[in-house]
Amino acid sequence: MIPFAPVLALLALFVGARSDAAAGTDAACPPSTHAATAKISVTAARKLACAQHAASDAQARRDRRLGAIADGWTREQQQRFADLHDAATAFFASSAEHETVPTEVDREIARIDARAALDDAFVADIERFERGQRPVPGETAVLVEDGRLNIAFHYRLRRLAAAEQRGDRPAGAVTTAAVKSTEELWLAYREAWVRFGGARFPDIPEDAWRAWISHVRAVQLQRAADRAG
Repeated sequence: MIPFAPVLALLALFVGARSDAAAGTDAACPPSTHAATAKISVTAARKLACAQHAASDAQARRDRRLGAIADGWTREQQQRFADLHDAATAFFASSAEHETVPTEVDREIARIDARAALDDAFVADIERFERGQRPVPGETAVLVEDGRLNIAFHYRLRRLAAAEQRGDRPAGAVTTAAVKSTEELWLAYREAWVRFGGARFPDIPEDAWRAWISHVRAVQLQRAADRAG
């Protein structure tokens, strides 16, 4: 847990850092240093640099949206959100890095896109919850969604294990070990949501948050397994 600081100020630091980084990338999106290490073409390097630049700009906009929302929260709510933001950052980074398809720059762009999708969904969830569109409590929902998650998780692992046994996986491919380690980060992320939800929306039971986020993760794992073929 990080020491308490107003979330608006915290996110302002993120925005400033990203803006400084983006300032070093001109409108032409110059080649990334990745070109030297991966021996990829200048055209591919420009494509990657542009993707990185666009991702930085998009994240700065997300941080401003979150900061504007969090500015009106209580000290406890802001602290819980800071913890949630940390857990989200760890899980999203691992998922984007270890649960996306490989191959040179295409893999890097796929990772950037995967991370952006997770970040977009995170901000959208905060915004809709603030509008009153929150998880609906249900006595058996968490059991149903946990069961669905377990099925999706083990289905994903089985598909990966089968590919590993066939030996037809490209270098850098998703592995069972990577998915398992990412799942540990997801569990911390889920509980951070529960704590934040309890502080910000005390009328919503803890299991309603667990049921919702477990459903989201089950869908993510199922789709990843289906895409892998």
